[in-house]
Amino acid sequence: MPKECTDAKNKRKIPPARKIRETTRKMKLLSHPARLSILLILKEGPTCVCVIKKTLGLPQPTVSQHLAKLKDAGIIDCNPKGKYCYYQIKDHSIKPLTKLL
Repeated sequence: MPKECTDAKNKRKIPPARKIRETTRKMKLLSHPARLSILLILKEGPTCVCVIKKTLGLPQPTVSQHLAKLKDAGIIDCNPKGKYCYYQIKDHSIKPLTKLL
């Protein structure tokens, strides 16, 4: 019978499964280039959809779909001002990811 590795007795601490699932969900969501680009824009502060659209060079419906996914995940939120909506980062735990770029 093989001898047990001496390191096997030293268990490593990892976050709870719930936290790992939550982080995995966010990472999958942010793996799309457009959504990551949106976060890079929003890290500068609240931004109107028209600025996001112009910066990314994407059609309005495409930008709106990506914003909706980020909003539904609780990563961003929207503050309506008149007929415009200004998006901003709500989940500040993702801000360090934007510093990697």
